[in-house]
Amino acid sequence: MERLLQQLLVVAKSDSLKNAGQALGISQPALTKNMQRLESQYKVPLLERTSRGITLTQFGEIIVNRAKRIEHEHVLLNEELSAVRGGKGAHLRVGCGPVWASNELPDAMVELVKKLPELNLQLDAGSQEDMFHRLGNSELDIVLASDTISARSQGEFDYIPFWDSSVEVYVSPSHPLVDQITVSAHMLSEYSWALLTQSNDVVSVLNQFFHDQELPPANVAFRSAYWESIPNVINETELLLLIPERLATQAQAKGLILLDCEALNWEFSSGVWLRKGIIKTKAQNLFIECLEHHTVNKRN
Repeated sequence: MERLLQQLLVVAKSDSLKNAGQALGISQPALTKNMQRLESQYKVPLLERTSRGITLTQFGEIIVNRAKRIEHEHVLLNEELSAVRGGKGAHLRVGCGPVWASNELPDAMVELVKKLPELNLQLDAGSQEDMFHRLGNSELDIVLASDTISARSQGEFDYIPFWDSSVEVYVSPSHPLVDQITVSAHMLSEYSWALLTQSNDVVSVLNQFFHDQELPPANVAFRSAYWESIPNVINETELLLLIPERLATQAQAKGLILLDCEALNWEFSSGVWLRKGIIKTKAQNLFIECLEHHTVNKRN
């Protein structure tokens, strides 16, 4: 990658050109001149001074994000060449949510590690917003997530759908709504909610549902990214649990009761997200193959 872009990446992590220059081993005047050369090259301002030091302009953020991707592609190139030479050192960083972690992912990871024992595999959790930000900045190689988020509209990612699902509402056996033959939107609006997600996207969809029914927004009282923390909370409260129907077996095994919600018809797909236009590495291709294999097995 071009030397000046590498210097800009260091500047982006620093609060002053002086500190960035020290990290790079060059003087502040020399670094200032190099940043001015970079601004002349791209014909846009990259840095602005504030009371707290320097910060990136909007143009600077765009260039830094692209430079991070170039830097990451260089790392992937070395890894791929190393793999071809028979060496070790391949990396794969995967971000996923709790639904994937509770279903196909564990078996797929076992198969992947067996087929590629030299792989350095990293699994991260987080909100979809955070994971897509990291994917865009080349801090993750793959994200497993639904298509309900805004990533598709951003045009930065490619999407490979793996399965379709709908959502269901579960409650404790003692919940007042258990005795209802069908549960209306108005009945649902009278209770607080628990969500198996860290993402705001699910909250937005749920609130849109109530808005369409001319009802107030949902009161989300409990959110968690860990399935293990959910069942006991639901069994001991009157919270409504909204989860994908793919988790029905796990919910019923914990004694939770499915409500027949007449108006809640939310269907979505979920799958693999990649940075747009990349050439997939051997590890990425093999991971997707393993995931597809175990998704088909779960379906059958």
